Order: sequence, then structure tokens, then C-alpha cells
Amino acid sequence: MQLVKPYQMFEYPSDNLNNVQMSLLEKGIRQLIIDSDMKADGIDLRFENEPDFFRSLDFFGDKHKVVYALFPGTSDRISSLGIHSTRTVFLDGLPSEIAYIHHLRIHPEKRGGNLLYRGYQAFRQAAGLSSPRCTITSILAENTAAVSILENPEGRGSLPSYKKICKYLTAIFPVKFPLKRWPLLKRSKNQGDANSSRNNSGLSGRMLTAADSSALVALFSAYGKINNGVPYIDENKLKNNQEVISQLKISDFFGLFHENELVAATGFWDQNKYKQIILRRIPFFLKFFLKLFRLYPENGKINLIYLDPWAFKPDLEKIYSAELFRMVFNELSNSDYTFAAWGAPENHPACREVMKKMIYIPYRSFIYTVEWPETSKFFLNSSANSVFPLGML
Repeated sequence: MQLVKPYQMFEYPSDNLNNVQMSLLEKGIRQLIIDSDMKADGIDLRFENEPDFFRSLDFFGDKHKVVYALFPGTSDRISSLGIHSTRTVFLDGLPSEIAYIHHLRIHPEKRGGNLLYRGYQAFRQAAGLSSPRCTITSILAENTAAVSILENPEGRGSLPSYKKICKYLTAIFPVKFPLKRWPLLKRSKNQGDANSSRNNSGLSGRMLTAADSSALVALFSAYGKINNGVPYIDENKLKNNQEVISQLKISDFFGLFHENELVAATGFWDQNKYKQIILRRIPFFLKFFLKLFRLYPENGKINLIYLDPWAFKPDLEKIYSAELFRMVFNELSNSDYTFAAWGAPENHPACREVMKKMIYIPYRSFIYTVEWPETSKFFLNSSANSVFPLGML
């Protein structure tokens, strides 16, 4: 497809680019990310995709449209970039395709002209080649420049409408900490309701096996009936211990059981092989705290595990969230991970439980739906019943 000049597009992994072309594009993308880097106030992180940028795209989705523009007369200097990734999740209780827009970059030398607007024209053309039911994107809460430029519920010119769905909490937990019930603030107390006795009796947790495949699929499917954005999981892949999502198999899931029933589960999603987070700066008091407990990454690289994707037996987050997290961190205590990350919209019931009952380092962003007049519009009427997996953002 011919995009508005000077933009080009290729689809990954379907387009047959040769190794030289892929190498030149990857080199250009890496350099653009470095050149367009924006330092944040407060907690300042840099996200890297080593050693293979294109393999790291598998974390964002299954199919990708990479839209880019080159500096005139070059084959490896990229002036503008945007990526449109799609994955199957539950929307309105049905497996549906959702798109995620990410890695939007313009080289500092090209800002202020019409490249941004032409880029959105090209992105609009590329997005029109597929028909996801919903398109979302995320912007760091501290990236006020991007928020002020893009946040617009009506859209203008070639820019799409950016409708804010929610503020999204990323909770970062030290994996090992000298508290008996880490990361809980205090011991859960029975609330006197009909289900309260289940808080402390009959619960057990363990890593899952192929024999748990049907139970895990049923749990995610039931949660997806009432929560938009829950990933669709292929049971056949689980039973054969294949990756259901990049670098994530059935044996990478931890389950919480009430007697013999699987009532909650989360993935232990290790993305370090292709996606790294570098800590560049944090507030002094946090740095002091991390150094005090020997948690500060002296080389900057955070050895992180994502607690993602996750699901609960519908409407029982209040009953099971504390015990799930307690058992998860007990399981991780013998691992080499330094930090674990978990995320959800702030007004989702599971997130409210985390904010109320647990100790964590907060990192916030905004989630938006992105719509052009001709694209399909899926009405996300409430982030209280939406789940956007952190490991896919």
C-alpha cells in the first residue's frame, strides 16, 4: 500500500524483508529512540529492546504494522515512527481483535513541521487495512507535552480522537523484603460476609501444569465475560506447553486454589530476554530506601518479572487478592528477580485492593481509545470493568 509521502510501511512478521533491510531498519529505530528520548521528572526509566527489536514486538501483539519515514537520501536514518499491534482479547465477553499504538516517535530535528500530521495520515491509512474492534494507546502521566498535544476527544485535522479511559497504575514491588506477609500492609481480617471464611481456609497456591489447562482457560474466559481486555488463551497451546503469548507457557502461571477450584491466577512473565527497563533517576528518598535494603540496581538494569496476565473468579478480587499476592511473593522469594510489576486501571476492583492493602512503588500513565471517523468504535464505558495487561503496554 502506498502511504502519504514520505511514509512507508511494512508488516511484521509477514513481510519478506531480507536481513540487510531488517538490520538497517532496526539500526534506524534504535537511533531514533535514543535521539527522541524524553527524560521524566520523578521516576525516570528507559526502555530498551535488546538484542532484537522486532522479536520484542511479540510482547505487544501478534501482528504489527510498522509505519516510518526516512531522512531524505538515507536508508537507515528514521525521522518518524509508529507501530500498530493487534492481539485477541475479550470485548463484551467475546474474543475480539484489539489494536495498541506504541513507539510513536519524531526526531527532534523534524519537530514543528507537518511530519506529525502526515504521520497520522499514514497511520490512519495503515490502520484502515485491519478492522480491530477497539484501538488503544498509553501515555506516561508525566509526559505532559504528549498529553497536551494528543489528548482531544473530538480529534482535529488528521489527528484521531484520543479519549481518556483511565489513569493506569503500575505497581512495582521489591520481590524480597523482610516482612513475613510481604507485600501486604497487615493481616487480612474477615469482614463478616458470607464468603469471609474462605479468606483463610482451604487456600493453596502452586505453579500450574498442563493438567490445569482447562481450568486456566475457564478462569480467563469467565473473567473476560465481565472485563474488557482480558487476553484470550488458546487451550491447545497450553496443553502442549507452547507459548500462549511470547515467552509465556502454562508452566509460567501461578494459581490460587480454594480446595480444588482454581480461583485466581497470574503469569510470571519474564520479558528480559528481549525487553529491558533501565532506571536512570528516582527521587532521593526512594534511592535511599532501595540502597538500604540492597535493592538498588547499580548498573541501572532492573531484573523485573511481570505479574501478568492475571484473572480472578468473577467479582471475588476482594476475597482472593491479598492471599494471591502473598503466595506469589513467597513463590518468588527464591528467584533471582529483584522487582515484580503489576498493573491495572486505578478504579478496577483488583487495583483498589492493591492500593488499599499492599506496599508498592507507583508509576502512572493514561490509557486512551484512539479513533478516526471511519474506524470501528467500541464504547469502553467504564475502566472499572476493563483490564489492560501491563506486559502488553
